[in-house]
Amino acid sequence: MGCSRAQAGDRAAVVWDVTRAMHLLLLLPLLAACKSAPVAREPRNMARSHLPGAHMRRADLRRANLYAADLRRADLFRADLRQAFLGRAILCGADLQQAQMTRTDLSQADLRSAALVRATLGQAVLDGADLRRADLYLADLRKADLRDAVLVGARLRRARLGQADLRGASLAGADLRDADLRGARLDGADLRHARLDGARLGQAHLDGASLCQSDRAVVKRFKGTPSWIDCDAEPEPAEPEKPASSEPGPAAAPAGS
Repeated sequence: MGCSRAQAGDRAAVVWDVTRAMHLLLLLPLLAACKSAPVAREPRNMARSHLPGAHMRRADLRRANLYAADLRRADLFRADLRQAFLGRAILCGADLQQAQMTRTDLSQADLRSAALVRATLGQAVLDGADLRRADLYLADLRKADLRDAVLVGARLRRARLGQADLRGASLAGADLRDADLRGARLDGADLRHARLDGARLGQAHLDGASLCQSDRAVVKRFKGTPSWIDCDAEPEPAEPEKPASSEPGPAAAPAGS
């Protein structure tokens, strides 16, 4: 009698183990899906932060609000700033090499002498940004908004600027050798003394753009009627003045800041 009860208990235990194993097998796909699902996180609010010289290499700053933040000389090498808001931010002398800034808002930001080598800035908003002497070698600026941006003396050699909007931009003395400017909007841009050897300007819009007479041999296959200037008869244009650490103007920060 005792053996029968023991055998029945063993059989019940086996059935329970099998049932539990089957439940676990059914839950495995759900557990795997939960593990691989992206974790939603709230965008960081760092508006007007004072972070000069900050060490932020490879930092995840996607969609962060860095409006008017002071990031001068900050180390942002390979930082992820996709869709971040950096309007009026101070980034002069910052290291942004290989940073990811697709669709990032850098309108009216101070990027003077910033290192942006191989940075990804596709569809970024840089209207009115100050990029004097910035290093944008091999940077990806396709379809970027650079209207009225100041790029005097900037290094844009081999940069990708296809279909970028550079209307009214100041590119005087900029290095655009071997840059891809196909389909770019350069209407009213200042290109005096810019280095354009090897630049691809197919279908670029140059209506009203200022170019040196000496560039006629290299500027070809463009659209519009540029203004050809005898640059040898005038000095190189001076850089526009802008204070290094001017306080942001009355423009409001985005809601929620």
